[in-house]
Amino acid sequence: MFVGHIIVLLLYMLVGLTAFLLPIILGFTVIRADANRLGEHGWAWALLTLPLGWLTILAYVVVRALLPRR
Repeated sequence: MFVGHIIVLLLYMLVGLTAFLLPIILGFTVIRADANRLGEHGWAWALLTLPLGWLTILAYVVVRALLPRR
């Protein structure tokens, strides 16, 4: 029974770590490069993922959809 609790705890930790690290990884790789390619401040978008996480990803997708194509 005790081993089951440890496995559940490890799964919760893995999900929490993924939910925290995934937007940061996306921000510093995909979003920064895409924003730089479009002439925006890529590092600003990347740094915003540190405190805001998924909200920054969502905001970037909305802003990118509303900007006119060049």
